[in-house]
Amino acid sequence: KHPNVITFYGVCLSPPCMVLEYCKYGSLSSFIKSNKETLRDQPELRRKLTLDIIQGMAYLHHSRETPIIHRDLTSGNLLTFFTIDYLHYFHPSILIYE
Repeated sequence: KHPNVITFYGVCLSPPCMVLEYCKYGSLSSFIKSNKETLRDQPELRRKLTLDIIQGMAYLHHSRETPIIHRDLTSGNLLTFFTIDYLHYFHPSILIYE
């Protein structure tokens, strides 16, 4: 298991869906929309998020016996599982409420 890749458990045929690790903070798109000012003011956070995505994709594409190609890589399809500690490293005023 790679730290930047969520666990894929399987698929359901009816209704058609994938069963993935639960990521309670939603998509990266949602995170970006609700934290625009923080992302604008914290270039190091933007850099860290970008590197996390790159490392996860590199693992899927190159570090597995059978590569996995993600064909629809968008912020809406990237799920987040940030911890409060991860975000506090960049900005102590960020809190994510459940």
